[in-house]
Amino acid sequence: MTQAWTQAWNVFERGGPLMWPLLALALLAAVLLIERALFFLLLNRPARLRGNRQLTAILRTQPQNTALKAAANTPGLYGRVAHALASEPQVTPSLASQITDDARPAVERFMPTLSTIITAAPLLGILGTVLGIIQSFNVISAQQTRIDLNALAGGIAEALITTGAGLAIALLTVFPYNALRTQVDRSLSRIETLAEAAAGDPKAHHGDTESTEAEEV
Repeated sequence: MTQAWTQAWNVFERGGPLMWPLLALALLAAVLLIERALFFLLLNRPARLRGNRQLTAILRTQPQNTALKAAANTPGLYGRVAHALASEPQVTPSLASQITDDARPAVERFMPTLSTIITAAPLLGILGTVLGIIQSFNVISAQQTRIDLNALAGGIAEALITTGAGLAIALLTVFPYNALRTQVDRSLSRIETLAEAAAGDPKAHHGDTESTEAEEV
């Protein structure tokens, strides 16, 4: 184990100074991916999805006070959105869109940062390639009689290692990012369904008791 760490550190050092920002990007990506994965595991676990379907039906068909109670008893983002919808005397399409947009940042949190990491990591690797090649040419130009192959190999190694590290970070981030992107789209779709259910039947939120009594008579 110690030998493996030693070898990894040697490779890291040979990659040059750009390995440090690449390492920072890798750690940041790992932390954000774990945070987002836990968020969606809690948000879209089976019990929460069942609760969301029940909230949708209640918002569409039940009186406002019933919807408020159901939303208050539902934890998580879906419950908060449903409570915001049920708190309004009448949910117009524009208000429903506004409440949906207010919930969007919580769902899309850190996704732009992960997208930036996917883009920036290979670019840093390419920058390391350029710096490594420049270093190799400097060795060649400085030693006109006899070229130091070790110094030349150092520049080539820096170019290859940084490129490989940047591509590896991007590849290891892009696949979970795409999976999270799917969860973002599905979660926003469920929130929009809640909003559409609340806006679809204004009488459902007023609790039209007079019409109910008339039907019973």
